[in-house]
Amino acid sequence: SAPGGTITNCFLTAAGGFSPWQVTPTNINNIYYSVGNVGIGNNNPTQPLHVTGDTLITGNVTANGFFYSSDRRLKQNIRQAKGIELVSRLRGVEFQWTRDGKPDIGVIAQEVEKVIPELVATDENTGIKSVKLANLVAVLIESTKYLNNENLKLHKRIEKLEKKNSQFSSK
Repeated sequence: SAPGGTITNCFLTAAGGFSPWQVTPTNINNIYYSVGNVGIGNNNPTQPLHVTGDTLITGNVTANGFFYSSDRRLKQNIRQAKGIELVSRLRGVEFQWTRDGKPDIGVIAQEVEKVIPELVATDENTGIKSVKLANLVAVLIESTKYLNNENLKLHKRIEKLEKKNSQFSSK
């Protein structure tokens, strides 16, 4: 028995009869417990919940923060992302979920796929598409920089025109 539930089809091994302890399944259920951490598909969990592999959650996930691997050492062929030319082709939508009718705001995966296909994944079994929404941040950053630069240029142009206009009106 484990805190909060029962573990079946597993062997319990403990070092000296106390923590760290690990539950090793006898079949494909790769769930491991070690020093208060739970590993799914990972026999050496380093976090309270450490999942190795894809995860499907059919409800909401609530957290204080989400961190995405972004270390330069994990990347190659780095180049500046396109910005406004992509954002202008995307559409933000308001909608209701078919499962519960709750209102929401987002994008349509099929539409994003036409503009930025690398942000869309398709489930092999269901065909349902999902979007790496957090990765849109790079495109939004570049769009904001572009719009800010255009805004600064327009302000300078307006200042010049106002200066010229004041010279003509004072004569």
